[in-house]
Amino acid sequence: MKMIEAAFNDYREQVIPADAPDVQVAECRNAFFAGVGIMFHLIATIAHTDDSPETVSKEADILKSVQDEIDAHVDTVTKGRSTVQ
Repeated sequence: MKMIEAAFNDYREQVIPADAPDVQVAECRNAFFAGVGIMFHLIATIAHTDDSPETVSKEADILKSVQDEIDAHVDTVTKGRSTVQ
């Protein structure tokens, strides 16, 4: 089962214009997979740590930071502002 490919295909249908050139679709796919790869790395890193209170607190901080960054991006996009920095 190719879950990431299926998720990209859903993203493509919802976000990328149907008449987008192949290069745009390919670059969007590359960026999508890169984002998934980074998130997988973060999750794998968290999953392979010990269960000490200090570690659990750090893990929670990492997840909160990621969620805050995602929320800020969604807010920026929703308001129609550029996301290029």
